[in-house]
Amino acid sequence: MITDFTTFIKEGLNTIDDRSGFFALLEILDELKFSFIKTSNYLNVGNFYYFFRTERIKKPIDITSGFENKEKIVNTSKTYNKINTQPLCFYFGIRNGTLEYGLYNDYEDMIYKTGEFKTRDGELRKIKSYKCLALIGGVLQNTSTKTLNILHQIKKDLKYLFEDKKSKGTYILTTMRIRKIIPKDLLKDTEDLEKYLVDWCNKYPWGKKIEAYIDDSEEDVSFYIKIKPNESDKPITL
Repeated sequence: MITDFTTFIKEGLNTIDDRSGFFALLEILDELKFSFIKTSNYLNVGNFYYFFRTERIKKPIDITSGFENKEKIVNTSKTYNKINTQPLCFYFGIRNGTLEYGLYNDYEDMIYKTGEFKTRDGELRKIKSYKCLALIGGVLQNTSTKTLNILHQIKKDLKYLFEDKKSKGTYILTTMRIRKIIPKDLLKDTEDLEKYLVDWCNKYPWGKKIEAYIDDSEEDVSFYIKIKPNESDKPITL
């Protein structure tokens, strides 16, 4: 099974349900006893700020039968009925100020977006009553998409730091911190690594918004960047 979602997620193009469809789907998932899961890499899924999925649907189900709000998830239902022979989960994620949701083939890492709407952190923090969100409630209550926006920009820029095929990846660790792993043999010509990294960060608009440090105690060097706590309340200027 593919686990590198960042590389392999693709989208299926479908017509779109809206905001009311998302909340109708949450009600249905509560009745069906599904839960969204906080996986270890929920912050590193493509260009999503975060991405959650449910457990896999073990056998075909009727996601509209007997539910009052079934007309609000018409496209989700139609899509599911077309592809329900695949290994599927339900998913939702945030990117570019938009919440999108639908179905996710967790074997091939294919997402089928069936609904989306513009949203803000404040709206998500108010979602407390749905059982299917219980495992990720802490994330919804505490996440700032402003800081995640900064982290995603940093992640893009970090590709150019010691750019080499030997680089071992860049990972968003928390909603405030990111890590790049650098093999030590790439640093053999760098005399003052800390100064080099500080100067490199200061080239970018986000350089004044972060604190950075290194850990060279292991086989590879870990370069950590953390958003300053007070930056989460400031407007993004990237």
